[in-house]
Amino acid sequence: MAMADGFGGMVEVALETIDAARGLVDFAHYDRLLDHDERRRLADMGAAGPAVQYLVSHGLARRLLSRLLDVEPAALGFLVDGSGKRWLTEPALARQWSLSISHTTGMVGVAAARSCALGFDVQHVRRQPDLQGVAAEVCGLSELAALSALGEPGSPPWMRRFFTMWTVKEAWLKACGLGASMPARYCEVEVDEQGARIVRIDPTAGGEAERWQVRAWWPGPEHAACLVHGSA
Repeated sequence: MAMADGFGGMVEVALETIDAARGLVDFAHYDRLLDHDERRRLADMGAAGPAVQYLVSHGLARRLLSRLLDVEPAALGFLVDGSGKRWLTEPALARQWSLSISHTTGMVGVAAARSCALGFDVQHVRRQPDLQGVAAEVCGLSELAALSALGEPGSPPWMRRFFTMWTVKEAWLKACGLGASMPARYCEVEVDEQGARIVRIDPTAGGEAERWQVRAWWPGPEHAACLVHGSA
């Protein structure tokens, strides 16, 4: 299933649930949208899960952008930088657009925005070894205290809060172009009934929390997603 949504007229997001066993994805459709270089890279991946995620996410990106720019998918050109981030290069009018791709077990997503910094993340919510240790690595002291107030690590309230915060942090890192070069705990996130927001950024990272708009949501019972965008 694919979904596209607008965020204040500035950003568009498309999501696709991947369930190959139930035949919910038209893989041939997405394969037809890829260019020669994308197909070559896909062939190098084999038939494993990462290859499926690559196929659907890159095909979904071309489909979304072709609609937004009113061009054929084949007319889109991309440049991949050293960090793996894709930049639109063709047609010329596409260069003012930002693109962010994320994929995880069972879902892929693409966000596109014009004339702003953009980051998108989706995570598969699941119990895994030492989640408490992961939280200690990506969260600051105030965030850990908020998690502790929700009960044992792995409880439903704890999991929902942690994965919401984690996707915000990952989306922020992508929007800043920092990736793994900056600790996620440098971005402090608060979550309440009104939603999620960035309340503080470590001075080492630069920038101001007020610059960023955050939209965190759960597109399904097992997936958390977040979009972060701000002035370019």
